[in-house]
Amino acid sequence: FEEETEKGSMARSCADWLTVSPPQLDIKPGQIREINVYVAVPPEIEGTYWAIVFVEGSPSPAVARGTQVSVIPRFGVKIYETPPGTARKSGKVSQMKLIETNPLKMEMIFQNTGNVDLKAEGRLEIRDVTGSTIREILIEKFPILPGAKRLLEIEDKEKPPLSTGSYQTLGIIDYGDENLVAGQLMFEIGE
Repeated sequence: FEEETEKGSMARSCADWLTVSPPQLDIKPGQIREINVYVAVPPEIEGTYWAIVFVEGSPSPAVARGTQVSVIPRFGVKIYETPPGTARKSGKVSQMKLIETNPLKMEMIFQNTGNVDLKAEGRLEIRDVTGSTIREILIEKFPILPGAKRLLEIEDKEKPPLSTGSYQTLGIIDYGDENLVAGQLMFEIGE
């Protein structure tokens, strides 16, 4: 459940810059109508700003468990605006934590410290005492907005448990910039 907020009240909102034309219209079943969304970006803006335009249908009655209710279909269209030349990509791994060793479970927090929406992906490398990578777990692509933190829960379900010993874990994130960022964690598995 998400709480609705006032138009333009969220940080990095561009809702106040939007004009939807026409603001209201009736569409018959099977009919196609064009809706225009205009964005008037203030000149001092840098980085990504966003808003959602909601499209809502007319109420229709429905029966649920013997009670008549009114159903209102509604969906949102996300709008992102990044003025050309103002994007600054930046990110960091701010925390790594070992949750369990069998199966291997870790948590990593990636933070978007830049001013644009990022599509990040990565990998978790497990290295032995010689520095050799003995296991690699891929982190699927995920979106993250500017200023947001993403908790990544990583689990190695397919491989056998790690044997007794000392290990170094590198959590490496590629967020689309020239450089990758990483966090590291040392841990031991006892007998």
